Amino acid sequence: MAAWTSGPGTGRQFTSLILIWQFCERHCGAADRGLPHVQTHERLLQFEVVELHTCVFVEGIVTLAQTEGRLEGAASLLGIALLKRVRESDPGRGRMWLEATWSADSAEAREAFVQALTIGLSSEDEAFLEKALDDKRKGVRLAAAENLARLPESAFVQRALTRLQGLFVFDPRPSGMLARLSSRKLRIELPAALDKTALRDGIEPKPPADRKIGERSFWFMQMLSIPPPLVWLHRFDCSAAELLAAVDRTDYAQEVFSALCTACVRHPDREWVAALSAVWRTRGREQDRGAAAGIAALLAGLPVDARDAQLQAEISALRSQDSVGLCLQLLTSSDHAWSSATTALAFDVLLTHIRESNGATAGLMRSQLESWGRHVDVAVAAPAAHRILRQRARWNVPIRLEADRPAGSRAHHNIKDAAASGVATLHDDQ
Repeated sequence: MAAWTSGPGTGRQFTSLILIWQFCERHCGAADRGLPHVQTHERLLQFEVVELHTCVFVEGIVTLAQTEGRLEGAASLLGIALLKRVRESDPGRGRMWLEATWSADSAEAREAFVQALTIGLSSEDEAFLEKALDDKRKGVRLAAAENLARLPESAFVQRALTRLQGLFVFDPRPSGMLARLSSRKLRIELPAALDKTALRDGIEPKPPADRKIGERSFWFMQMLSIPPPLVWLHRFDCSAAELLAAVDRTDYAQEVFSALCTACVRHPDREWVAALSAVWRTRGREQDRGAAAGIAALLAGLPVDARDAQLQAEISALRSQDSVGLCLQLLTSSDHAWSSATTALAFDVLLTHIRESNGATAGLMRSQLESWGRHVDVAVAAPAAHRILRQRARWNVPIRLEADRPAGSRAHHNIKDAAASGVATLHDDQ
């Protein structure tokens, strides 16, 4: 079943492997297949490849588990990995596995399993998630509520819309001459109380101690963050930009903006991403340190092509308002593969920033650039990086871009070699 080395803790390691075996038998009926390539030693369990009769593969899973008190959790960690992999190809089967063992799973495992249902999430998961709202563990209930909030047609979302009825109203558009002379007013009324259904749906009655917000405002924010923001454009016959302008004229501008950002992350929409990002850009110009992260969170939910195109639009808009520093922060926060156009734009922004600072900040670029290697189009990045390196004589400071170095490794690769391997590493050989 496994190969291991003898030594202190071997008995506990064997016990942990038995737990893993029992887990797989309970979940998959795999007791007759064995678990090849499971290696253990005193302080490490490594699951390189686990193949079950269901043709599920878990590759490259490395679980660090201390021999004192943590090896027993390896079975749950393997179960989470299996569930995630199955949900990628067959979400229904993954949910069926979870339902079959739900009553026997630990509270911690149930929470992690419900969180994993985000992968392949669909309306078919709704009934199971509704039941999970009644779980004894708060983390399970919150994870279920989060997943239900991402299902736009779910009863959970419809309950939120019902609660907001009469609390969030945009006056009808005036007609005739009045349409040019007056602005539509957004009317906000805070909820008076929370009923049992709202509490079951995860609406927290008390705001965190570190947040300066009233209880009723906090309830309203949570309610507004659930429905797809596109609902309001259809209901109020307006654009996202028009509604946000009206939000800014209310006494709850910050709360409503934050809630709509959360709603847009849950229900990505290109128009809303653009409109909300425009507000973040304005805040960034006013030194709001959360602007780059706020825009990046909105972009993350868009399809890859739309995300890259929107990132280019955001960078161009930020450059036009002379927010080059914010451009660099946004690029560093963006977690997707960049197109050749985005890569070229990124390095152009970087070069502009270094030139404007006369090289004074070039030595501080390394931490930002290291993350770029995971995103750039290497063929475009290589010549762009060399253009920057040629400026070194003026600044007399080193610039280096590294990415995906193995832990503890000091090896650096030339950019030409990196282009072949798909990993970009820039360095000055001079």
